[in-house]
Amino acid sequence: MTEELYRDEYGALLHDPDRGVLELSWYEQTESMRDEEFMAWLDRYAGAAEDHKVRGLLVDLTSFKGQPGEQTGPWRDEHIIPRYNGAGVQRMAYLLAEGSPGTVESGGEPSPEPGARFPTGYFGTRERAESWLTE
Repeated sequence: MTEELYRDEYGALLHDPDRGVLELSWYEQTESMRDEEFMAWLDRYAGAAEDHKVRGLLVDLTSFKGQPGEQTGPWRDEHIIPRYNGAGVQRMAYLLAEGSPGTVESGGEPSPEPGARFPTGYFGTRERAESWLTE
């Protein structure tokens, strides 16, 4: 059974202990999100991954409207990815809008991001993303 760990105007954190998956579901209100708020959300997500020792991370970007600044990528690589590694994450999946390029459904292959010890895949359907996370 999925439990909601946190929710605000930008999104929700959902934990499925039976499958070992932690989901970050973004909302359209992310359009007004500042970089500091975005980074705080990533920090919260990493903390939940550490607390719950999940094997899979799912980020639902289908409603994400934010535009993080240039500094957020390097900050994430330095401060967040090592925490995912330390939490024992085995796979990470991003759920994109249907028809997006580079998805597994369109021939893309999951691979590790810089610094990650686990593969990351981009998916056009929730069913395929969830299946891959729990394989």
